[in-house]
Amino acid sequence: MWLDGKMAEADNADNLPLLDRYQAYASCLTGDCSRLKTLTQAQISQFAGTYLFRGIPGQTAFIAQSPDGTIVATTEKGEQGQGKVLGANTFSVNFPTLGGMTGTLNPDGSIKWSNGETWARQK
Repeated sequence: MWLDGKMAEADNADNLPLLDRYQAYASCLTGDCSRLKTLTQAQISQFAGTYLFRGIPGQTAFIAQSPDGTIVATTEKGEQGQGKVLGANTFSVNFPTLGGMTGTLNPDGSIKWSNGETWARQK
């Protein structure tokens, strides 16, 4: 089975976060998705916060978690989009006028968007 092979690869590589996610997927296939939901919520919390578009004061943007567990991002212009976690440090958001974009969380806490823009985490 594909998932079993992926779990073995993650285990052999000592990639515990990935192994944990695959194990949560496996549990969900048997009907228990609670672990997967908990992992997703924990991942969203690392993205959540207040940001500054291009690091410019007054150009405030936000990322939050909606009640249904998805990501909600609000641009500096007030445009709001919803999305989901893609990986340990990446997520996607679909904005009404900007379309679908991928954000990557950098080690410094900033987000680099697939359109080349950057949001700096407000301190």
